[in-house]
Amino acid sequence: MRGLARELVRSGQYVVISIDYRWIGTGDGDKAPVTMADIIEDVYGAIVHVQEHATEYGADPTRLAVTGDSAGGHLSAAAINMADHIGDQGFGIKPGVYHFKPTYMPTDKTVEQVRKEVLSAIKASAPSYGVFSEQGLTRGARMQGEALKAVSPMNSIPSIKDRAVPQFLLRGTVDQVIKNEEVQSYADALKAAGQRAEYVQVEGAAHAFLDWKPDARTKATFYKFGVPYSAKMKEFFDSVFYVKGGGGQAGDSK
Repeated sequence: MRGLARELVRSGQYVVISIDYRWIGTGDGDKAPVTMADIIEDVYGAIVHVQEHATEYGADPTRLAVTGDSAGGHLSAAAINMADHIGDQGFGIKPGVYHFKPTYMPTDKTVEQVRKEVLSAIKASAPSYGVFSEQGLTRGARMQGEALKAVSPMNSIPSIKDRAVPQFLLRGTVDQVIKNEEVQSYADALKAAGQRAEYVQVEGAAHAFLDWKPDARTKATFYKFGVPYSAKMKEFFDSVFYVKGGGGQAGDSK
């Protein structure tokens, strides 16, 4: 995601940190298969680590946005929607309880403290060509029933009366992996909950147009689609973090 990162930091208004997470199943060599719940916990662990070290990066730990594409699209939607599900009671161990305990925890904080900090800090999300419904996650998540619902961003959209989760959604019109109906349904569900949702379809773009690799084809795709739509993503973030007349800078330590 170097290309997207470069575009977002050009103005000097943002710090971008690219995070990693384990692969589903045993793709990373884990003896016990990694679940989608584990991966979401990895994402929260990374966010907690970023908050803990934010001043070292020149960032503001209380003003964060999350973005990702494809699998990361699902995870960036999950990160903002499900932050109130951070807890230490386990995922599905008790009937009806589906908590996500961050993979990384500071030694001086409780899970409750971390939950409040993450919940307050994530102000916006930009999930690109992701999967948001339990139907879309059926194959990749390797879960079913209530557990599958618990990792589906569509099922965890908070009401605007509780908190705001503004989201900027991108999808290429010729994407053969993620269908328009999947993203449109999610955008509609966000709006039904009173949330702000901007869904932009990128004419002529296929899947993964935000990827960056040094080969000529990938670079050409990014320059054609990634550069202008990174700018639109930044405009969305600006509208959240830089309201007219507001002070300070998102993503820095001021």
